[in-house]
Amino acid sequence: MTAENHTTDPQWAAADEAACDSDRAWFKDHPERRYRLRLAAPGEAGVWERDGGVVAVRAIAPKVRVRLRVPVPGAILTKEPEEPTARQAFDEFADDLGVTEKLAALVRGSPPEFEVYDQTEGGAS
Repeated sequence: MTAENHTTDPQWAAADEAACDSDRAWFKDHPERRYRLRLAAPGEAGVWERDGGVVAVRAIAPKVRVRLRVPVPGAILTKEPEEPTARQAFDEFADDLGVTEKLAALVRGSPPEFEVYDQTEGGAS
């Protein structure tokens, strides 16, 4: 499967939904966290290799998260990293992918009821 056709593949959709459910539950259980670095789930983003790598996740607001696939082997991740490490990884790969400004624009353009998280303190702004 390729990234180009993963959005219409039911097998990919189920795998992606499972990854989203996992992140949703993890952030609910860790309300003080805004960043997560974890192993990629099998089939997430259309990648079916045994070692699908690592995913950096940023919680932007309640029920709003952004995932970036980090191009490193999952074997380097032996435990769930703390917030500063997860944030650094997300920020570095967001910069590399050129999405940092797009994320900032999303946050700036959000309506007040969106309750965007304050990324500096770990709480809602």
